[in-house]
Amino acid sequence: MTTPAHRSLIPLPSRLTGERVIVRPFARGDGAGIFDGVASSREALGAWLPWPVRHQRVDDSEDYARRILARWITREDLAVALTDLDGRIVGGSGLHNIDWDARVFEIGYWLRADAWGRGYVSEAARLLTALAFGRLDARRVLIRCDARNARSAAVPARIGFVHEARLRVNRLAVDGSGPTDTLEYGLTRDDLPTLAWYPDALARVLAAPLDG
Repeated sequence: MTTPAHRSLIPLPSRLTGERVIVRPFARGDGAGIFDGVASSREALGAWLPWPVRHQRVDDSEDYARRILARWITREDLAVALTDLDGRIVGGSGLHNIDWDARVFEIGYWLRADAWGRGYVSEAARLLTALAFGRLDARRVLIRCDARNARSAAVPARIGFVHEARLRVNRLAVDGSGPTDTLEYGLTRDDLPTLAWYPDALARVLAAPLDG
């Protein structure tokens, strides 16, 4: 494993292909797809996330795609596009708030509303978990969400993350309704043998082409 001091040299998959979803870095030209997903679901996303308001035009989304690609290259943040098998951008995810010394990664995700209920996020979260443990030597992977967001909280529960904490009134709600609680779910290496899906996800990660 390349040392954290040289993290830009850590090889990562150029794409992860699941049964339903493709996970890949954002790229130049993704702005239109990102903008369409955000614009079509602005109210639903804006209830829980602070950033949809920053995507008012295709150029805003294209700027985001290029900036986040630069951070992927330097391994500062590993945001990824989620596409269906036909290549349509249906959302985004990634490994965020990375502590390379402690090897701790946080999975975040969003999905356009017309793609809900198809298993895209759950599959992407499984693949990213396998990437973190199988390629990046993770010690811990976590998922956090607003305690009121039942759809988001269902993802870690569904794929076997351990519900570790409810952080009470630890932040202000995005919708301006006041303080809210945060749910925290986590996995460590000790949990991996309990996950029936992990061997397949790991095999897909290890078979994926690397970007250098």
